[in-house]
Amino acid sequence: MGGFAERKIYLEKFTYSKALLSGLITIFFIVLLSGIADQVLYRLIDTDLKAQTVSINLQKTTESFKLLGEKFLTNEDKDKVLEEIRKSDPASFASFFMGIPVKVLMNGTFMLLIAVFTRVKPDKNQWLKEN
Repeated sequence: MGGFAERKIYLEKFTYSKALLSGLITIFFIVLLSGIADQVLYRLIDTDLKAQTVSINLQKTTESFKLLGEKFLTNEDKDKVLEEIRKSDPASFASFFMGIPVKVLMNGTFMLLIAVFTRVKPDKNQWLKEN
């Protein structure tokens, strides 16, 4: 849809690089809007959600540690991870701003993978079909 709109606006060929740039800009604004919605949710709508989020993260991490056993982390390392989760604040502005680049990078990588596998290449013999 973005490509269609930009083609109408600029009246020129919508190249692959322009499509990727348009996709990255869209991803950036979606991630930013999502982060703002999270902040509104944490700060205005449900102030208890922060504690619930930390509690759920602790439970999930403890369950994953039980599945891993002693193979990868020692008990001391596990305790350090759990302590960091207890100290974390999902509603802080620092976590909001630090999360934006990671989310944009991950979603951008996913977009690039989709673009590589769904890209339509022009027909090599197109010049034969033109009048």
